[in-house]
Amino acid sequence: MKLGKEIAQIRKDNSMTQEAFGQIFHITRQTVSNWENEKSYPDLETLVAISDRFGISLDTLLKEDEHMIQTIDKERRRGKRLLKIVIAALSVVVIACASYSGYWYYQKASFEEQFTTTAQKYGFTPQILTDENGDDIATGRYIAQDGNTTYSVIPPDFPTLLSFDTSIDECAKFITAECTADDQHLVLRCSPTDVMDESGDIQTEATFTTLYLDKGMQENSDGTFTPLLNPEYSLDDDGNPYAGHLDDETRAAYDAMKSDIQTAVTTMHTMLDDFYGS
Repeated sequence: MKLGKEIAQIRKDNSMTQEAFGQIFHITRQTVSNWENEKSYPDLETLVAISDRFGISLDTLLKEDEHMIQTIDKERRRGKRLLKIVIAALSVVVIACASYSGYWYYQKASFEEQFTTTAQKYGFTPQILTDENGDDIATGRYIAQDGNTTYSVIPPDFPTLLSFDTSIDECAKFITAECTADDQHLVLRCSPTDVMDESGDIQTEATFTTLYLDKGMQENSDGTFTPLLNPEYSLDDDGNPYAGHLDDETRAAYDAMKSDIQTAVTTMHTMLDDFYGS
C-alpha cells in the first residue's frame, strides 16, 4: 500500500478528520490531504512521530512505496552532502581564525618584547607623580634622563584582535625630549613621516622633528591655568633649524642648548627605530 493510503487508513481507523489528524503533528488539514493524495510526503521526523503515535512500524508505513523510500534516501544523501559541506566550511573558518589569532598574538608579543627591551636599553622607567593626597599615580609615560635632557615615550596600544590589524597607528609613534638650561625648556618631538618623490609617490619613511620653547602656564581669572601658546619649528635630521626659521626668544634658547638639542635629535631618531622598526 502506498504511503498516502496508509496515512488515510490510519486516520480513518482512528475516526479522525484530516484537521484533527493534522493538529496532532502541528500541520494543516491541506497538508494531510496532500499526503493522502501523494502530492507531497511527510518528512522523516514526522514519519517517526506517526509511527510512535499510532504504534505502526516504519517498515509497515513505507512498505511497497518505493518512490517514498527513494525520496527519503535521496534526502538522506543530500543531508549527508550538506553536512560535509558545512563541516568543511566550518573547518576552513576555524583554521583561518586559529591561524590569524596565532599570528596576531605572535605580533603583539613581539612588539611588546621589542618595546620593553628598547625601554630597558635606554633606561626608561615609568613616570610616577604624587597627587594632592600624597598617593603615587602612574602617568602611563616612560622617561629617561641623560644630563640636561629628559626623554619621554608613551607605549602605544596594540590593535585589538577583532580589528584585523597588527600595525601600530603612525600617530602613536613618537618620542619627546626636553632640554633644559638656565630655567629655559626646549621641547622636541620626533615622529615618523612619509616622504614623497617628485612624482608624488611615497618614497621612504623619514623622521620628522619639531621644536618649541616651553613658556609655562598662565593663570586665568578663575584660578585655573592654561599653557601659553608657543610657535613650533621644524628641525633637520642633524637638529639644525632651517634658515631664519626661529623667533628671537626661541633662537636664544636654541643657541644656549644647541649641542644638547643636536644630540637629542640623533638619539631620538635611533630610539624611534629601535622602538618601532622592523
